[in-house]
Amino acid sequence: MSGRVMVFGLGNPDRGDDGIGPLVADALRGKLPPGVEVHTRTGNLLTLVEDWEDADAVVCIDAAAPMGAPGRI
Repeated sequence: MSGRVMVFGLGNPDRGDDGIGPLVADALRGKLPPGVEVHTRTGNLLTLVEDWEDADAVVCIDAAAPMGAPGRI
């Protein structure tokens, strides 16, 4: 894929499971193809719209309130 690709790990590592986004983003750094940007956001998520404004593709990694069995995607 050509263009600007961004991965965002979202969440607060100080709040248990909510820290999974930044944890996964940190694990992905240096393991993705050249040109894929990896970022973490732990604060105001409203700024994300500005962060990815010029991106061609965006992947967000975040925790969610459970709605099924643990580990379900």
